[in-house]
Amino acid sequence: MTRISKQSVHAALERAARNIIDAGGADGRISRADIRVKLEELSGTEKKLTDIFYRFMDHRDFKAGAQLTRSDVERAVAYAREKMVDKYDLNNNGLSKSEIAKMSLTGKLAVDLAKQLKGAAAGGALSTSDLGKAMAVAAKDTYYISESDSQPTFVATPWPADRPIAGGAVMTAFEDAILAQYLDYGDDYDHLDKLAFDTFDAANYLAELAIAEPDADDYYQESAAGFARIKKIFDDNLTDVHAFKVGPRDEDTGGLATDRGAYQLYLVGRTRDGNLAGVTFEAVET
Repeated sequence: MTRISKQSVHAALERAARNIIDAGGADGRISRADIRVKLEELSGTEKKLTDIFYRFMDHRDFKAGAQLTRSDVERAVAYAREKMVDKYDLNNNGLSKSEIAKMSLTGKLAVDLAKQLKGAAAGGALSTSDLGKAMAVAAKDTYYISESDSQPTFVATPWPADRPIAGGAVMTAFEDAILAQYLDYGDDYDHLDKLAFDTFDAANYLAELAIAEPDADDYYQESAAGFARIKKIFDDNLTDVHAFKVGPRDEDTGGLATDRGAYQLYLVGRTRDGNLAGVTFEAVET
């Protein structure tokens, strides 16, 4: 196994720390409730590392009703660098497989995230342009089947590596495309303020779409095969994958309303060349 540098593992810890600090919002005080909300925006190894790193900090500074601050997080990062990472690099030449095996769960998750980020940056995946071409081929004869069937289409937008993938930000990034879907509704949904989003598990969802019942007709079988192709492209080329359902806002709760016509699903992740990309399709629910 190629050794992995301590610096890249430090960067993974700092990414998790940024998530924890961001959870605190404007007042800079981070509660357990704040973290629960933030974790809903994350997925995969990044979510696991952020969760366990917060739990480590919370355990060290535990007091009933206590909240962490930015300075608490920064102290924890400094400690983790030294005690959870650096001390295992015995020869100061990068972390080997045997050295990583001795690390704590937090350290191992930081190594895993560092590898994922390194792989995405190293060009082991398709560029955004080529990804779009591959998605177009994969989506042939592929339809999301609801009250009105919808073919997945490719979407992409620039997305800095340090920017979290959150529903509100995704809606803003694809605002024109989202609002265009509601032109036939007049001014009922002519602004993002009239819409809301919900988050769901992209990996499991794609896996479910990729399977058809054995006795399903050819149309269902072809669509399931298409989603299997799309899932493979996601698995091979995108990291930090998220899924969002966008649609009419419930006037009472402020959240996503149910059974209100057309909803748009966005399944997106990070590309190797600094973009957010994936597919979108429509679900009609009345």
